[in-house]
Amino acid sequence: MHSESHPSLAGPFLDANILLPSSFPGSLPADLLGELKKHAVLLTNASAKTGAERNVGTKMPERLAACQEFASAVEWVPLQLFDLDGKLAEKDRPIPCGAIAARADCLLTGDKGFRPPGWLHDWRRENRQRPVAAR
Repeated sequence: MHSESHPSLAGPFLDANILLPSSFPGSLPADLLGELKKHAVLLTNASAKTGAERNVGTKMPERLAACQEFASAVEWVPLQLFDLDGKLAEKDRPIPCGAIAARADCLLTGDKGFRPPGWLHDWRRENRQRPVAAR
């Protein structure tokens, strides 16, 4: 089920690196998110879906349909960008901005190198800002 706008959504926000492995039935990420989905709404946006499809299409084209199927079962939030005090490059903002705008409980990322800036560690409590510029 896709939701273009739903202000009361709360649950984990999934980035592309979570959508991709979760499309493998029986994998640990798929099992974990399947269990989590029983208790919470799984969230993502078009940026994460596009990134997952690009990675799958390049590295494992035979998995593209499964990735798209998994992504279709996740609630969609609008793609929104807003200023994060210049802490992230514009290309890196869609995922944390999506999580913040959706008021997600957490951001699940598979990025091995992701180290959130200090201000992001507790954005749920401190940074409940609304987007200033939607794209």
